[in-house]
Amino acid sequence: MPYFACPNCGSSVSTAVAAAPLACPSCCARMHTVGRPPASAVARRPKPVVRVPLGGDPHAPSAARHALGELRAELGDARYRVCELLVSELVTNVVRHTPPAHSLAAADMRVRLYGDRVRVEVRDDGPGFRPRARSEDQDIGSGWGLHLVDELSDRWGIEPGVQNCVWFEIGRTPLPSGVHAAAH
Repeated sequence: MPYFACPNCGSSVSTAVAAAPLACPSCCARMHTVGRPPASAVARRPKPVVRVPLGGDPHAPSAARHALGELRAELGDARYRVCELLVSELVTNVVRHTPPAHSLAAADMRVRLYGDRVRVEVRDDGPGFRPRARSEDQDIGSGWGLHLVDELSDRWGIEPGVQNCVWFEIGRTPLPSGVHAAAH
């Protein structure tokens, strides 16, 4: 009997329990077929510490930045400012590029804290896209969002699924005292 595993959060489903799922019930990423049950060593992703629905209005980036406020002490000033900037860029992309035929009401931002990093996910139900590098003839006044994400985050990516997810991670450097360093 085949198993289906989520490459995003580690959830798994067996067809003995349910019909073959298209999307992960936890995070909406596209499930992948695996031949046997996933190893128990797969670490499950922590629940979001921040989850904010995003609207289609121009104030959505500001609302998303504001929602990060409770993490300022946890991340330190430098990481917090980088997160604010990158969140603004990703949420602005959702507002600008999600076609009206799709529901911006389904868009949201999720922030997960790990011991060594923070992960920010921005999801929408738009058609998805493939990232392209900036070109020399591109308008200098726009199109910098993913370039900034690439330059300032430690890791980032795009996960297609029922909801498309663009995510980035920024490391958190634990000190021997257990406090996290404030510099990126």
